[in-house]
Amino acid sequence: MCGIYGYFGKIRKGKERKVFHLVCRLALESMVRGKHSTGYYARAYEAEYFEKEAIPADQFLKKARYLHEAIVDAKAPIFLGHNRHASIGRVNTDNAHPFMGENLVLIHNGTANEILDIIDEDQYSKMEGTTDSEALMWHLEKVGITDFDTWSNISSFSVFVYDRKNDELYFTHDDKRPLILWDLRKDLGIVMFASTPKIGDKALKASGYNKNVSIVVPLRWHLYKADWAERRFDRINPSFYRDKEEHEHEVPIYEDDPFYGEGEIQGMADSEYPYQYRVWNKFTGKFDVYE
Repeated sequence: MCGIYGYFGKIRKGKERKVFHLVCRLALESMVRGKHSTGYYARAYEAEYFEKEAIPADQFLKKARYLHEAIVDAKAPIFLGHNRHASIGRVNTDNAHPFMGENLVLIHNGTANEILDIIDEDQYSKMEGTTDSEALMWHLEKVGITDFDTWSNISSFSVFVYDRKNDELYFTHDDKRPLILWDLRKDLGIVMFASTPKIGDKALKASGYNKNVSIVVPLRWHLYKADWAERRFDRINPSFYRDKEEHEHEVPIYEDDPFYGEGEIQGMADSEYPYQYRVWNKFTGKFDVYE
């Protein structure tokens, strides 16, 4: 179990410090999902920022040299953060996320043991660490992010992967690893994401954000492409598994706003942790509830 968090979108003028504090809170709240390592990748307009170390987030935030510069000064429109709980591979900096290859940057929550059996030998030789997640990144370098056979054969995943060469951001998750997005475009200019509802809610509250916000639970087993410049994302494939195609949701879908693509949306109420996140399960005929 690991924690992934971050945002994409053009930060609104004057909101850089708020976004910085929000990212710091996301890192701290995500410690409940991993304390072995912490890292981030930030893509700014004229620079890239990449730091990681085998220490928990509360220590990492005190040592990170460029985090403030990346968000406040460089106004990075893409930020990918990760807190690792080690499962495969020792606890060291090489095995910390994110992983950066020749063209790709990847953060992963889940297990991808299968990749170690199919990865090309030349790609495997490029690995600096020993994790299945890094192997997944190098495998995608060769076969491409949109190789659906790869995704359909991974044990469990919640993933963000950025194509540095083509400036393209993708994300996906399955039924075993949650992924939640918060629509903060109107106020901050960004779309925020985290592993669980409670992590995001607590980060928002702790950073002083008290405005209403809509949330999205992306459809499981689908690959999405995010457009940071337009602050939106779109589903680009049918389900990886035909027998697991999700039914349409019974909650509102705001089809007039292309940001939402095809995901579930609910609004924030006034209570501390106000909403449950529901995704339709065709096998039980009921909603699976995330709290």
